[in-house]
Amino acid sequence: MSAPTACCRPSTSRKHTSRLDLRQSIDNALDTFLVSIRSFSEIHLRLTGQRLTRVRARALAVDLAEAGAFASSDVLPVVAEFENPRHPEFGGRTGWSLYQAATETMKKQSPARQVEGFKALNRVLVESLN
Repeated sequence: MSAPTACCRPSTSRKHTSRLDLRQSIDNALDTFLVSIRSFSEIHLRLTGQRLTRVRARALAVDLAEAGAFASSDVLPVVAEFENPRHPEFGGRTGWSLYQAATETMKKQSPARQVEGFKALNRVLVESLN
């Protein structure tokens, strides 16, 4: 067995992280996370108060698919989930109900695809609140 090359030897120095302030990085990440939670809580309250007609929910489902939240073939399953939610707490025909219908359908996507889908979902539904 040969000795490890220079690139593979264990190192005790921190050459590539010497300027990294780990405490500051963690503090910044936590601050960003807490702001996003507060923002999401506000969005949740606003979506819960937004009543949707059947026509408006269908139009938003199409907008969500066009924005990339989910495939266009999932529009009808999202609408069906909105109209007949499998979880009773997601009934009520509100923006939050549509959000939950979309996320229920998006569960079958890969995690990477879900990240992009959630960005589109939030963008479209937040715009619908204005």
